[in-house]
Amino acid sequence: MTTTAIMMARSRIEAVRLNILDQSRPTEIIVASKPIHAGEMFSRNNLAKKSIPLSGTGKRNIPAVEFNLLMSAKSKGEIDPGEPVLWTDIDEPFEAGGFSEIISPGRMALTLDVSSTSSFSGLVRTGDRVDFFCKPASEWIRGIQVLAVDRHYNRAGAREAEDVSTVTLSVTREEGARLSTSSREGTLSWFLRNPVDNTTGPASNSVRNHTHTIEIWKGGVPELTTPFPRWSR
Repeated sequence: MTTTAIMMARSRIEAVRLNILDQSRPTEIIVASKPIHAGEMFSRNNLAKKSIPLSGTGKRNIPAVEFNLLMSAKSKGEIDPGEPVLWTDIDEPFEAGGFSEIISPGRMALTLDVSSTSSFSGLVRTGDRVDFFCKPASEWIRGIQVLAVDRHYNRAGAREAEDVSTVTLSVTREEGARLSTSSREGTLSWFLRNPVDNTTGPASNSVRNHTHTIEIWKGGVPELTTPFPRWSR
């Protein structure tokens, strides 16, 4: 029993250590590079990216990966230099009729029909990032940005919807062709990721059938070890 208790204590300590390391890893958010006044339009001249520990961020922080979404939006109030720009600071997120202006150079907008499953029960929102697994090629397409959900591309005022029929994505020409083909064939699987998660897979996007082991415990005692397939990330 003493040995088992020690092993369990070590396991808990290791879990805490890993959680602390994860929370301390840096992530980039958007901040004001100079004073921004109420009603002023956000631009590359008054915005900057700042790296801070993940533990210091919240849901209102705007990840740096969504920098382009702020272009043509206006500030609701005064923001001092170095202060984070929050979703709640946005007054007019985008100019009417300016949806095409939020598409980054070299990328295109692709709209796909979605079901309750592929829209994550209507929880997918503008600004989210998704990964795709395409069959029969068994390829991953990763970190695709959601530009709009149905007709809504205002992240600041977005709400979860019970029924989502379309999602518009920011893709390269190659990504668009692969997603369109897989979508038509009904072999496209959607996976939602944290917007600030920049984890990428190996050089090859194909699935690798590596295995690793997991420990199964019962009553605080290790019972057996079994191989489990690990998907490439």
